Amino acid sequence: MWVMTTSHDTPHDLVARFVDVFNSGGSVAPLYEEGGVVVPVPGHAVGDPMPAVERLRGLGAMTARVRRCYVVGDLALVVVDWAVGELSGTAADVLRRREAGWRYVIDNPHGVA
Repeated sequence: MWVMTTSHDTPHDLVARFVDVFNSGGSVAPLYEEGGVVVPVPGHAVGDPMPAVERLRGLGAMTARVRRCYVVGDLALVVVDWAVGELSGTAADVLRRREAGWRYVIDNPHGVA
């Protein structure tokens, strides 16, 4: 049986934590698995999420709502409707559960675009 006691107990919790950290100006880097990627432009994955996140911060507060979440073992596919200022989209993110909780493996804010 898998028992977790972190603030990232579910994929939904990780999404909420990302929004909280983003809006507070903190570093989202600890929310990513080592080697995790962000896809700031469709088709172009990069290993450091911070530059993409920093570009969004000046646009306003982030909101996010999990539309779908599919969990198989320690992996999850999370579909998230998000907005920052006038930008918005639907993300298709891959998360992995570790001892420290859920972490982003692939942060794909543009979904299937």
